[in-house]
Order: sequence, then structure tokens, then C-alpha cells
Amino acid sequence: MKRTLLTFIILAFIGSFDLLSQTISTPLNDDVGINLPSGSHFSDAALHIRASQNNNYTNGGQQFMFLQTVNGTQDNFRIFNILGNSADFTPTLMGTSTRGPKAALYLASNISTQQDISSGPATMIFAALNGYSPNTSQETQSTGVNVKNRDLFQWRNNETKLMTMSAIGNLGLGTENPTAQLHTTSNVRHQNLAFRSSVNYYLGVDTSGNVFRTSVAAGGIGCTNNNYLVKSAGSLGGTCSQVYDNSTNVGIGTSSPSSKLTVNGDIRSLTNTFLSDKKFKKDIKPIEKGLDVI
Repeated sequence: MKRTLLTFIILAFIGSFDLLSQTISTPLNDDVGINLPSGSHFSDAALHIRASQNNNYTNGGQQFMFLQTVNGTQDNFRIFNILGNSADFTPTLMGTSTRGPKAALYLASNISTQQDISSGPATMIFAALNGYSPNTSQETQSTGVNVKNRDLFQWRNNETKLMTMSAIGNLGLGTENPTAQLHTTSNVRHQNLAFRSSVNYYLGVDTSGNVFRTSVAAGGIGCTNNNYLVKSAGSLGGTCSQVYDNSTNVGIGTSSPSSKLTVNGDIRSLTNTFLSDKKFKKDIKPIEKGLDVI
């Protein structure tokens, strides 16, 4: 009776199968096998499905399960082998949505309020395994080793590769070969950053685009005098320039500019033309008999 009930539940669950072309078998341990060759060995699972040769997806991949709602739309969920060669197997989960702007596939994990504790594991874990073998005594469920060479995860828009995580945890945006923990090939935007009145470090960028932190105290900026503009000091970082800006006036060579621009020293122009204007002059007197003077 127990075996018959289990078989009925399994058949109801996979109701979209063409059951007339499938072979259902139930050995003594009540495990269920679908389309298994006669006399084949059951895997250690309650349900073992082997796709038939004529149960192919449109691109040649074999389907194992097809779920659909009773309203008969084309929305569905399927488990299939995306590889056309039946000797190779890449399990694929795919949801298809054809009605309205809604999610085609929704993955979620759910815990109780009592389980929401800081010492607990993550509510959802995505793992790339190397040499996997089941370990029921640990939540990681693996006794293998870390993947060392191949990328762990990749996010795509169809065939366009958008984001890649390498085996050492580097995340690349727009690149398949991230060389830093966060590697992007385009602009980075920071919004609503916290303000600090005192600064101990500043960020710099080298010619390869690597962002680094330099200590002000260690000579990074190299200029702790207020209102002075910083200039590059080459490999030493930065240093104070001779330009002083107090947000009202600008001084060159002086820290007490009295005009919009005050220069302490000679000014030389190679290309500009300076016009004479009496409003900038004092003690102006008329020239009498100017032609006689010339």
C-alpha cells in the first residue's frame, strides 16, 4: 500500500510526462525509477529519472520534468539537459513567462523568526564544489576542496557576459578576468557617502586604474596646510603647491591674497594683451604738449 501511494504521488507530480512511453519501477525499498533500463541499478534517491531518447528539448537537450499550471498557458517550469549530446549532462532549471511583465523564475528561501539569529548560516547558499561527497553532519554538505582554477559564477544577458567571479573571489564587472576583489571596466559611482571633517587617508589611482589608499601622515597628500592646493610629487605622493585659495581670493606665492588674484612676484605673459585702464591707476595727470615730449 505504501509503495502504491508513493508511486501515485510521484506520477501526479510529474503529470506532464508522456507516461505511456515511460517505464515506472518500484524496488523493494520504495524508491521510484522512471524510464530506467531493465535490471539497472537505482541511485541512492527516492526518485530516479532517466530521460528517454525521444524526449528532447528544441535545442537537442533532453527534458526530465515539465511543470505547467492548469490554465494551459505557455508559462512553465522545466528541468532539462541543455547539452544536445545525451552523453553529457548540464542540469538546467528554466522558468518561462509569456503573460505580462512578471518574473519568469523566482528563487527564495524562508526561515522562521526564531531561526533569524546572527550565529546561523546564510539563508541561501550558492556553492561551487570540487570533489563533492555528501556530508550530512555539516551544513556545507561537502568534504571536497576549493575550486582553484575555473571561475565560480557568471551572470549573463543571453550570451553577453556581464559579471564573473573567479576562483579566488575576485568579482569582475565587464571583464572575465578580474585581477582585484572588485574589477570594473567602466565608471564607478558613489552616492550618499558619509562626510568626515578630518581626513587620515585619501584615494589615488595609478596608470593601470588600480585604486589605492595613502596615509596623509605618511606623506601621501603631503600637504596639511589649510587652503593650499595639492600638486603631485611623483612617487612621493603629493605636496603643497604655491596656490592658496580661501574661497574668496586666490594667492600665488602668498597666503594673504587681498584681491581675487594676488601674485607675490613678477608676472610675464607671452601671448596675452593687457589693456590700460585708468580705474586701476592712481595720481593720473594730463600730459601737456604731448607732441613736444615725443
